[in-house]
Amino acid sequence: MIRLFAEPNVNAHRIRRLYYLWNTGDTTTSITVTPTITTTYSVIISNGICADTANVQITVGSPVTAMASNDTTICGGQSILLTASGGTNYLWSNGATTDSITVSPSSSSSFSVTVSSGSCFDTATVNVTVNPAQSFIFQETRLFAEAKR
Repeated sequence: MIRLFAEPNVNAHRIRRLYYLWNTGDTTTSITVTPTITTTYSVIISNGICADTANVQITVGSPVTAMASNDTTICGGQSILLTASGGTNYLWSNGATTDSITVSPSSSSSFSVTVSSGSCFDTATVNVTVNPAQSFIFQETRLFAEAKR
């Protein structure tokens, strides 16, 4: 949503009444628009004798949908590759600017990535659960077999 304002470049306090006509049909000093495609808006400002026109073009970029790896669980000491897609530029919460990062968190952590293309952006988050590393101690095991008679 964008709000556009029309302000004349004259000493408005000397003019008793100004009239506004936007190409949307509105007759107010400002309008709120939500363009879905690149659109030019114009307003005619008049004092009843003289008039002037102002134009502004609102450029609408392609929407960006950030996608990232699914939430995952690893064991302590392990690393995991996290990937993102959906745009042309990437910024991870750890400062990396590539579409993938390898992380080795020591505790459960969330990693967010902002994906952008032009001035449009979106954010996704990956939760990495870290289970404590397990230590196993193996003891010597003896197997016995009885011979049958």
